[in-house]
Amino acid sequence: MNRRAKRVAVSVLSAVAGVALMVVAWGFAGQSGVLLAGVVIAGILIAVVAARQGVTRIRPARAAAAASVAQRRRVSVGRLVTVASWSGGSQRDWDTGVRPTLLKLLDVLLSERFQTDHLSRPDLARTLLGDQLWPLVDPARGICEDRSVLGPERAALTRIITKLEA
Repeated sequence: MNRRAKRVAVSVLSAVAGVALMVVAWGFAGQSGVLLAGVVIAGILIAVVAARQGVTRIRPARAAAAASVAQRRRVSVGRLVTVASWSGGSQRDWDTGVRPTLLKLLDVLLSERFQTDHLSRPDLARTLLGDQLWPLVDPARGICEDRSVLGPERAALTRIITKLEA
């Protein structure tokens, strides 16, 4: 018997067993017995389908957190690639584009490693980047309004990203 025929045979036998269970349940407890048998059959079917598809039990909060981190990382990295083209431009471009993106990336890293962010633990963020690079990312630093002031060069961005990846 081929695989498809086996599946059909198992499905038919399962349906017959389910009907038989419901008839027996009707005989013992009437409508409530049929209802209970239906719930049991549905539970068994869900377990079988989950087992066939290799589904494991995942805690909803952990799954949501993992998806959230992955999504934030994707967004941040995608944005960082776009923003990187602005580095080497004006200080205003850095302050309004590059720095906020680096802070988001820093928050993802702090969240993954220490379950915190740069606002809750600025000391940890500063230690992670080092005293030389922190002023380039420090959110307390204001936004430069003068577009003629040159911003940090691409090498600075490279050093920051290297620190974040370490």
